[in-house]
Amino acid sequence: MSDLTPPLWTIVLSGKGGVGKTLFSLAYLDLCELNGIPVDIMQIDDQSRLERAVKRKVVSLDMRTAKRARHDPTVMTKTFEPLYNALEAMTACGVSLHLDVGATQQLPLFDYAALIGLDEDLKEFGVNGVAFVVVTADSQSIEQATRSLDALALLLPSLKAMLVINERDGTFDQLRIGSDALRLYSDLLEPKMAAVPTVRMPLITAGSWQHFEKKSLRLLDVVAMNTQEVINATGLSRPEAKLARGDVQAAFDILEEGLAVHLPFFRSGEAS
Repeated sequence: MSDLTPPLWTIVLSGKGGVGKTLFSLAYLDLCELNGIPVDIMQIDDQSRLERAVKRKVVSLDMRTAKRARHDPTVMTKTFEPLYNALEAMTACGVSLHLDVGATQQLPLFDYAALIGLDEDLKEFGVNGVAFVVVTADSQSIEQATRSLDALALLLPSLKAMLVINERDGTFDQLRIGSDALRLYSDLLEPKMAAVPTVRMPLITAGSWQHFEKKSLRLLDVVAMNTQEVINATGLSRPEAKLARGDVQAAFDILEEGLAVHLPFFRSGEAS
């Protein structure tokens, strides 16, 4: 992936809710900030959690309109016009674009890409990008991740697909023998992993991240805190505060190292 240099269009999607997609988006955006990479943010979602966490404007596409879009191509193109305009201007303005796609909203995105032939326009605009597909070790997530990878290969082949393996529910090699999850992994997802780069998203142990997430803090905020600041922000005892911050720091470092293998602009090591 040596051709992947900013500005980039990055997409984060999953097809299943609750797999850590927003947390990954936060980590990616924090690493961009650490490395001095300007990024505009959009989302196809009706939640405000990402905007609260990054403490800046996140442009949301109107999904209320998009519900009618599949039956009216004009409505669909109007709904996605802010995204299209941003992609068209991205190379000239030199600012990357990050798109966070809600679990139930990736189908409208793929419908739009098919309707207008978006991939051809990306090539014409000179837009390079990465589509991060977040997956956990459960059957529904594995099935949805496979579908996402298939749709990306068909409709947005110029984007580099990357699988983000969230270890919150364990790893694939821990799947129970005879389970649906193992069958789906072996039959559907594992064969694709030979051609799709993967990034490990480690479990933040003991639910440490939850203390900070409740306060809409960023990973970047947490790793920059001293122990007293963690205590003030979370109400944890000193030992608990040290452990919680350490857990977040360790997970952030591992994720940074994994991304840096594929995205050379994250090789500064400043996050540590």
